Amino acid sequence: MGLLSFVRHTVFHRSDALRMGWDLGKRNDFQIEVGFANLAWGVVALIASSLDWGTTTLGSLILLFGIYLLQAAVLHLFERQRNPQHLRAGSQLINVAFAVCLLWFAFSVLP
Repeated sequence: MGLLSFVRHTVFHRSDALRMGWDLGKRNDFQIEVGFANLAWGVVALIASSLDWGTTTLGSLILLFGIYLLQAAVLHLFERQRNPQHLRAGSQLINVAFAVCLLWFAFSVLP
């Protein structure tokens, strides 16, 4: 997920900004910075998997990503209250549900 999010936030940053109602009409370096953070998580997950660092490490990475996504989803819900054009309610609920699933999965594999 981190690698996919990196691509979405960096390569397709303009369409991503338009989708969220945050189009500045130019490159948004903060959005690209978020993409780099996602890339870091994705790369660490690939290394952990390749080097067989174990279930606890992978569960911790999933927990980290789940917490991040839940926080982002809550931020988007608050933003929608201020700006009704910000994302569709359905996509926000899907983001919350995905984050909750990641958290459930992480806690189910952590000791």
